[in-house]
Amino acid sequence: LRLIVSRIYTAVCCAHQCHYEAKMPQSLLTNKEQLSSKELRHHRAHAIVGAIVMLHFAYRYAMFFSDEPDFGFHHHHHNSSKTLLLLLLPHTLLQISGFGFALPSKRHPDGNRIWSEYRWHALFFFGRCIALMSIAWSRKTSAHSEITTVTPWIYRMPSILAVFLTMIGADVITAWYKARNASSPSTIRGLKGPRGLLYLMSAAQFHATVNCLLTSDRMSVQCAALTVVQASAFGMTLRRKGIIDHVEGLVLYSLVLFLGMLVIGRDLKERDIFYPATAVGNLAAIIRMNFGVNKYIIWVVVCFVLPIMEENASWWCAVSRASTGVLFLSACTRSWKLL
Repeated sequence: LRLIVSRIYTAVCCAHQCHYEAKMPQSLLTNKEQLSSKELRHHRAHAIVGAIVMLHFAYRYAMFFSDEPDFGFHHHHHNSSKTLLLLLLPHTLLQISGFGFALPSKRHPDGNRIWSEYRWHALFFFGRCIALMSIAWSRKTSAHSEITTVTPWIYRMPSILAVFLTMIGADVITAWYKARNASSPSTIRGLKGPRGLLYLMSAAQFHATVNCLLTSDRMSVQCAALTVVQASAFGMTLRRKGIIDHVEGLVLYSLVLFLGMLVIGRDLKERDIFYPATAVGNLAAIIRMNFGVNKYIIWVVVCFVLPIMEENASWWCAVSRASTGVLFLSACTRSWKLL
């Protein structure tokens, strides 16, 4: 019986591997025989660090679904900055070691594989996550981390700077590649998939940015954002190697975004600003994607709205529901190709 089961398992694995190798161009598959010993060591080290990072994310989400406060980071609130450095070291090594791989200069037509420009964009968004996690950590470990109903303007300035410096950095990278005729569309809408789904996935990023501006003393939201950055790159790597197909990659990315939105939603409800933050995130997405308003203008206005959001007036609930309806209607019309 053990022999039969073993042979069946081997046959299934071989068929599975052959299936993907037949579907994927050979240029996308790693040929270990063509790698030097140094390159092979780099591949293995990158894979090991990547496994550690994915396990860390799995542990944090296990804490989340076990109803542990703040992804389990509350256990570390008496610890020093050395603890934070140790926690973030594998993530930093993974992001930096990714620059050791040769990547195409242009985005693949299906949009679900890493290319050179994307790698630099991911580095800037990774930096934003690290900066905001450091801000949250300093507030968590400080004796004066309590947040009042109306937060002073100076309290928001570090997170505002992190958000705007990230946008400027990403735009500089795009301009650099455009000047060399090597730029590709880098937004979610450049993916190959249902237009309505891609619209909602893009809207999720606006909500993530709003929560970056609202960074408090909690690590969970920024850790979820870091999960999106590095888990999406992991999915693209699996796609490039032919381990998953395009649909599976799209599902994986959608799942990571959905989990991130769950974390954001819980955080906003616990802070009693769910409706204001949802309304502002929806309106920012609608104004940007439906009307093409400059993103810097949108986020400057959002920064000035932050004090009003934290007052949580009763009318925010109606604005939140109405804007959510408009957002989903816009997604549906794109699916039906009416726009």
